Amino acid sequence: MPRLALALAATAVLVGCRTMSQSQIDATDAGPAPALAEFQPQIEAMVRPQMKDPESARFRWPDPYVPRKVEYPIGGFKSSVGWLIPFDLNGKNSFGGYVGFESWDAIVRFGQIVAVGRSIWR
Repeated sequence: MPRLALALAATAVLVGCRTMSQSQIDATDAGPAPALAEFQPQIEAMVRPQMKDPESARFRWPDPYVPRKVEYPIGGFKSSVGWLIPFDLNGKNSFGGYVGFESWDAIVRFGQIVAVGRSIWR
């Protein structure tokens, strides 16, 4: 149950209304574009504990990875801008079978992962 609550909270963090234009998003400072290789292990370490069978988690990373900025909600009607790192995730269900790859995203701002959850941008 705590894993479900954590997954729902992470998804809720990534869901929201867009209030900025793409040109405003691009002009907003969110730090340097993240290197995928630097953040892959951190993202995997954050996601695995949420899985029913953490050892069964399979990650598929974009190739090529092209960084892009997105707006994300930070609570209430406030939002911020961060770098999107998309990935696909597959894991086992309660019956031991893989459920199929789902789209997930991580948001990086000034070198820190600020959110991880199911994708709302793809």
